[in-house]
This record gives sequence, C-alpha cells and structure tokens, in this order.
Amino acid sequence: MPSKHLKKLRKLTLLHKTKKADAETAHAKATSTLTNIKKGLASLLAIKDLTPEAQATFDQADLAYKASQTRLENAETTVANLNASLQRKR
Repeated sequence: MPSKHLKKLRKLTLLHKTKKADAETAHAKATSTLTNIKKGLASLLAIKDLTPEAQATFDQADLAYKASQTRLENAETTVANLNASLQRKR
C-alpha cells in the first residue's frame, strides 16, 4: 500500500504535468499570435508612401489602364455585334 507521501507525490506530479501541458498550449497559441502580428506588421511596413512624382506617374498609369479597359470593352461589344450580325445573315 502506497505511503501518504507517495500518494501526495503522485498527485503533485499529475498536477505539474497538467500545468505543463496547459503552459505548452498557451505558449504555442502565443507564438502563433505573435507570428501573425509580425506578418501583419511586416506587410504594413512594406507599404511605402509615394513621392509626388511617383504618385503622378501612378495616376497617369491608372488613367491609361482605365482607358484601355474601356477600349477593350468597346472592342468586345463590337465583336459580339459582328458575330450576331453574321449569325443573322447565315
């Protein structure tokens, strides 16, 4: 039959194992959270404010892109109309 001290020792060992497991889980969660925060911070730090010259260049490129999109949409409409016209003539 186990002695009183041995029972107490086993109980303390079980308690410490449980606390260790809880601490390891908390550590893993904190590490994951920290990693996510670091990634978010890195992405925020990667965003640079544009200089006035860079902003002007960006704005011109954006306008050119929008104009290209409009031309593409018009060309697609024209092709669709031509295809419809050809289908009617057949």
